[in-house]
Amino acid sequence: MLSSTWRLSPADTAAVNGQLVAAGLPGVLSCTGRDEEGLNRAVEIHTHLQCLAAATSFVILDDQPIFKPGTDLALKEALARHLVAVDPAKGLTMDDVAAAAKILALPVTEKPWLSLFNTG
Repeated sequence: MLSSTWRLSPADTAAVNGQLVAAGLPGVLSCTGRDEEGLNRAVEIHTHLQCLAAATSFVILDDQPIFKPGTDLALKEALARHLVAVDPAKGLTMDDVAAAAKILALPVTEKPWLSLFNTG
């Protein structure tokens, strides 16, 4: 899932796919939408995860804050353990990659992101 601003342009998404494929990884499988105000990436990620009920693991790699003031505490707790905050001055480092791999290796026994804000 691609949630960065790279998803907003087909050319940028193609560039991300090119880098992923060059590294031997699958390309982007899906992209998040935009929350109503287009300001809260955590809401965008949460909404997209609800559509991916089959997801067994995920990691969020971002060089921008995903939690905006007023983000629901339960949403922060559900997503924070999956976040690797990339230093925008350094870009993605091998330490970030190692942290992401560790997160992806964790067994997911519950999916709190599926039930957050469920009204049905």
